[in-house]
Amino acid sequence: MAKIKLMRFELLACLEDRKKLTEFLQITGKAHIEKVQNEELDRFDTDNAVTKLELERKMVSEAISVLELYCNLKKSFIASFSDYTQIKYSEFKEIISDARTIKSNCLKICNYSERISENEYDILRYKALIEYYRPWENLNIPLSTKQTASTSVFIGTFKDLQTKDSIKSMIALAKPDFEGFEVEIINSSDIQTCAVILCYNKDGQALEAVLKEIGFTAPDNPANKPPKKVIEDLEHLIEKKSSQIDELKNRIVQLGDQYEKIRFLFDYYNIQIERLNALSLAGATQSTIYFEGYIPERDSEDIKFTIEKDFTAQMELYEPEGDDVPVLIESSAFSGG
Repeated sequence: MAKIKLMRFELLACLEDRKKLTEFLQITGKAHIEKVQNEELDRFDTDNAVTKLELERKMVSEAISVLELYCNLKKSFIASFSDYTQIKYSEFKEIISDARTIKSNCLKICNYSERISENEYDILRYKALIEYYRPWENLNIPLSTKQTASTSVFIGTFKDLQTKDSIKSMIALAKPDFEGFEVEIINSSDIQTCAVILCYNKDGQALEAVLKEIGFTAPDNPANKPPKKVIEDLEHLIEKKSSQIDELKNRIVQLGDQYEKIRFLFDYYNIQIERLNALSLAGATQSTIYFEGYIPERDSEDIKFTIEKDFTAQMELYEPEGDDVPVLIESSAFSGG
């Protein structure tokens, strides 16, 4: 592809025009601005402003991704605005007049998406709890039960397959003189046995010590309701969270018609960030701003005419000298030379 001949420019303008002028240079996509080397001129510190815009651009980018996910959207013609040559400055000013509303919609979209993620996380957590309580579903007392009026109650698991007789045998081996206890198997598998063991209150401490010795473990999440009720409550919460997710997705879909405007806002932030970066390369006095750089020769006279017509500015064009000149390839952006 052919290289495009460049002209060097020097641009002196009224300081009050700096924002609109740098916007114009970025939107045209024609100018390659370089750092002014004159150390006697003042500099613009744009770091904080750029950081703020980058955070807002990130939020807008997230809103775009959310809309593309839930509205089955693809980048449309507005995406072509990324090269800034596709939009006139007058059109640019007209569209950004609605930027505040567009940003507000982006915040809503990101908020809806965040709430969807939170609800989805809660559903996963509830499902894990259901799996935890499922083996105890046939237990008709809460897992937190410790005793009744006359008995001590021990609810827990063994990490392998056990039977009522095998549990009684382990207790007998650990404490041969121990009597007056009962064992009930709630659920058993090759990897776990859920059991309830009862004894008189007077023997509670002794039985607890034996159970620890033989590998009996109390539940980590002992709810104050019977497991079946806990599972029912969790399933109800899952239904509620799922309904909330559907409602939030519907709200996002209703904002799908804002997609192209939001795409433009993203590109607008790109322009503003590049504008500030360009501004940081300029030199300034109390009343003027000064730029140096390169523009394509074929566009140079038109750009010079427009700048001097629309701004309080003067632009000088020169044939570039030396080897340190950026390169512009047909249908591409500038690259360092």
